[in-house]
Amino acid sequence: MHANASSFSASSSKKIIMGGSAGGNLSGAIALSFAGDEELKPKGLIMACPFAIEPSQLPEEYKGWWHPERYLDAAMLNREAMTPCMGASLP
Repeated sequence: MHANASSFSASSSKKIIMGGSAGGNLSGAIALSFAGDEELKPKGLIMACPFAIEPSQLPEEYKGWWHPERYLDAAMLNREAMTPCMGASLP
């Protein structure tokens, strides 16, 4: 997209990387990989509902902010849907 931005009526200097769920993780990884390259570094990042950290790995000072019970029965990614994912992502 960067090399062909003009063919999409876009500007390569105004890149925003965006993704949701697993794509949120991927967009974060892509943004980090380009962070040191001034030409490729994105101007913005939208990470919608990424699974960014396994809760047991939270630094101690953030553990008080983790309240998974708020989301256990969410409409789409509820406890039933996420439990197998959590098990598959842990070492």
